[in-house]
Amino acid sequence: MTEKMMPYLVLRLVVLLVFAAIVAYHHMWLLVGVAVVFFFLTAFQLWTAWKQTR
Repeated sequence: MTEKMMPYLVLRLVVLLVFAAIVAYHHMWLLVGVAVVFFFLTAFQLWTAWKQTR
């Protein structure tokens, strides 16, 4: 990673965070839906992994 790339990456991260904040503010239900789906996928993966070890 070069030093010249750092400000660009930080700027991109800030833009991404601002965009995420706007989306979250306007579509809170969408954020909750994604979180629920992510939770269920993680739980399902953990359950299948646990089942394989038994």
